Amino acid sequence: MIIRELGMTVFGLLCGSILFGRVLPKWIKGIDVTEVSNDHNPGTANAMKYAGVPVGILCLLGDLLKGALPVYICLLYTSDAA
Repeated sequence: MIIRELGMTVFGLLCGSILFGRVLPKWIKGIDVTEVSNDHNPGTANAMKYAGVPVGILCLLGDLLKGALPVYICLLYTSDAA
């Protein structure tokens, strides 16, 4: 039981550590958002501004999923309701 909870915690931490606003623009368009933006922030808004709207939407979806997916999986595996 403790191993499963520890694994879920590590999974959530690893999912949260992915910076989609930095990774996706660099992978798709070859743009490092932290270098071209004035505030050097690898966020969704800067990804949308410098890499385009489709890349910004993908960053937003990635950011939403990295918060929702670990919670959903944790609830799925730790739920007592049948």
